[in-house]
Amino acid sequence: MVLMNETRKEKRLRFFLILVFISIAAAGFYMQLVPETNDPKVLVLRQSSDEGSPRIAVYEYKNGEHLMAVYEVERTSPFKFKTFYASALSQAPEELAPDREGNGFWVKTGNGWSYFAGNLQQAKRDEGFRMASSPYQIECSANGQTLYIKNNTINLPSGTKAKEIHSLSEDGLLWLILTEEDIKIAQIDTKYP
Repeated sequence: MVLMNETRKEKRLRFFLILVFISIAAAGFYMQLVPETNDPKVLVLRQSSDEGSPRIAVYEYKNGEHLMAVYEVERTSPFKFKTFYASALSQAPEELAPDREGNGFWVKTGNGWSYFAGNLQQAKRDEGFRMASSPYQIECSANGQTLYIKNNTINLPSGTKAKEIHSLSEDGLLWLILTEEDIKIAQIDTKYP
């Protein structure tokens, strides 16, 4: 049996390669454990009134794409959405904000705030028109799967937790509920037996 002596250079190269492979494996495990935060985001652009149905902007991450869409929720059938515009974004937005004049909305990404007109075309606009928060988003109290909104209750499916609540109608009977996985529409029934 012949034993070969390892030179210092070969020993350093071997340790360096081992360190590189361990680093690659550790980075792979880390990336697997840290989930991408591409949670859905919603913004009410217009509440329903006598003139029309509510209009909302929605961001979702689907099939490997960052998608932004503008929908109208049919007032007579709150479970039916009509898509007006849809577009792919280059990256996930961190936040959505309304425009003061209601003509479009603002999207915050790592590059800062960008204005999108109602037809999802990016346009130049002074950031002074951006509102800090949506006037239609409300705070509510929750007890398990029950939401208490303005003296009314909305029951959510088991295991569902509301992240955001938005009013979709001026009369307070139609609500958009953003959960951790989904977007739900709730209608408060005013007809009592």
